[in-house]
Order: sequence, then C-alpha cells, then structure tokens
Amino acid sequence: MQKRYSEAADMYAALLPDDDDQLLDIPAVVLANLCVAYVMLTENVPAEQLMRRVDRAEEARVAEDPAAQPYHLCIVNLAIGVLYCVKGNSRFGIQRVVKSLDPIRRKLGPDTWHYAKLPLLHVCDQLAKQMIVLPDSVVDQIVAFLTAAAEVGKKIPTTVTATGTDASDGWRDAPTIGSEARAIKLLLLKAARYEG
Repeated sequence: MQKRYSEAADMYAALLPDDDDQLLDIPAVVLANLCVAYVMLTENVPAEQLMRRVDRAEEARVAEDPAAQPYHLCIVNLAIGVLYCVKGNSRFGIQRVVKSLDPIRRKLGPDTWHYAKLPLLHVCDQLAKQMIVLPDSVVDQIVAFLTAAAEVGKKIPTTVTATGTDASDGWRDAPTIGSEARAIKLLLLKAARYEG
C-alpha cells in the first residue's frame, strides 16, 4: 500500500509549479490528495511545506484582489481532517475540519460543507455506537461550529443547481446547509448524551 501512496505523491508532485504565483491554478483536490499521500507516507514535513506555500499563495491572491475567495487551503485541511477521522483520530480530525472553515462566513459553501459534514456524521455514528468518547471541550467546539454553520448557511443550498446556488429558485423545500447543520447538531447531542 505504501508503494501506491508513494506513486500517487510522485504523480501529484509532478503537477506542482515551481512558482507560488501559479500554485492556485492547480485544482484544490490535487493539492489535498498530495498532502494526504504525504501524511499516509508519514512525510509530514513536505505536507506542511506545501500547505505553507498554498497559504502564501492565497494571501498574495487576496492582497492583489480583495474580493477573491481562494478555497485551496480550506480543501486541503478538510481532506486531512477527513483522513484523521477515518484513521481513528476523530478528535484531531474534527478540530482540523472546524479550523479549516474559519472564518465560516467566508468559507462555508456547498462544496466545503459537503466535505465538512462527512466527518461530522462519522463522529456522530462512532459516538452513537460508543466506539469513541470525545471530551466535552471538543463537543462544545463542534456544537459551536454547527450553530455558526446553521446561522450562516440558512439560505445556502447543500448543492449547486444548474440555475445557481440560491435555495429559493424553485426548490422550496430544498435542504440548506443551515437545516443540515441543525440536524447534525441534534444527532451529535443525542449521540454524545451531552449535558453541556
């Protein structure tokens, strides 16, 4: 299996430009998969270096165009958070997911929500089956995140439609990020038997 991760890392790394100015021209999922391959190979230093490069490239992009909203580092952090959740380190993984969407008003959207809710649902499932225990501080952090997502996402649909991203364009009862966040929050509180 290590050989496959090594091959994947080599193939993805070959796509990286030498210049940070062009780094954001690479699809975010390619950068995320490269970082995940590095983590799976326990090569955390190259993963961290790549994440720093992406962060610098995003800062430069926003400096030249304040209206720009690059999501590359967010997607990379989401992928790493999902990886850690799946590999059994749910506490670190969920904290990574929550951190990746900060500030939530700028980074919450249908694509980022899709990848954020998967590990949240995984944690709810693991808690309900009593396979993991999370400290109250982590549950508090998740509850605060879901509360913010419910507020920010009350009019943001969970999927992008052919006519746009507005939930009011003919899909009256279409699910929104807000409605899903409230449902996941309820699941979490029931699964954790939370008293906070």
